[in-house]
Amino acid sequence: MYSASKRIIHFIPNLCVGGAETFLIRLIPLLSTKHQVVILFWNTKKIPAARIHCISSFCKVICIDPFNTSFASLSSFFGLLISLSHEDYVFSWLHLSDFLASIIKLIHPRNFKLFWNIRNIPIIHSQYSHLTFICYYLCLYLFKWIPDKVIFNSSTAKKSFLERGLPSSKCIVIHNGFNISSLPYYTRSVHDPFTIVCCARFHPQKNHILLLESFALFKQKCPDALLRLIGPGCDSSNSKLMSCLKDLGIVGSVVLHSVLPYNDTLSIMRRSHISMLLSSFGESFPNVVAESIICGCYPIATDVGDSSYIIRSKGKIFPVNSSPHEIYSYLLLLLYKALL
Repeated sequence: MYSASKRIIHFIPNLCVGGAETFLIRLIPLLSTKHQVVILFWNTKKIPAARIHCISSFCKVICIDPFNTSFASLSSFFGLLISLSHEDYVFSWLHLSDFLASIIKLIHPRNFKLFWNIRNIPIIHSQYSHLTFICYYLCLYLFKWIPDKVIFNSSTAKKSFLERGLPSSKCIVIHNGFNISSLPYYTRSVHDPFTIVCCARFHPQKNHILLLESFALFKQKCPDALLRLIGPGCDSSNSKLMSCLKDLGIVGSVVLHSVLPYNDTLSIMRRSHISMLLSSFGESFPNVVAESIICGCYPIATDVGDSSYIIRSKGKIFPVNSSPHEIYSYLLLLLYKALL
């Protein structure tokens, strides 16, 4: 049974590789309190064991996934619910969690503090599951008065949600932070090939097709160029990705890393010349853009979320509807002017 002492309780669907999930994994060890609980409740069978291991020594992890739970976990969860008090802080991550935590707060007899963590601009129904969209819609239009605060990680996201009716008195912006001391010391050498890196899951939001078409054009002028793709879905088992690489004739020039440990990702960024994130929607505060700058890359991104705020004069921002030829032309300009 849980005591009534102050606790931080995180609701998140799972800890699979994603922006919110990764941020929470990095955040938990930094929090001073030892009374932390992480509630996982959806699609948890896909969570890599290493990601749970990263936080298990700093908090209690409870899984209530209806397809992957136990009597002991359910007992712990209901014991936690019964013991919730006004001293507890509940943080919900992603819209599914916002919905679940809001329902609990609505019916719970004790008024614990609830904080939504919104880490995206308003979502597009066609690119998300029906369940996610329904939860997003209900939270935005029916439950918006329930949380004590709504925390955004970008000014762009906050502005977008304010325009949709969230009360401004509840909304604050806390940008993501970075642990610079963890960066590898490796730097590029003159013998390294001209390398572009993209760290993003393979999803329509990240617009890999635009990236690949731009790189294919650039490859014609710079035959030794290399493109490294890091993230879920960036592997040879992805038939759509492999088909695109073959159609563009760049199979031998694209290295597919899939998911890598954080330090390995940073090491690759250190060895790369350009980082690219050409998202078409959804981004709020893309950490990989800032991390690539810290690692010495020249960043190129589309004007989604706070990318322009992050990059400022340190790189290039393209409109979302840019063509492959426009991006290819700029890559050539960088190459010919030897800006890297």
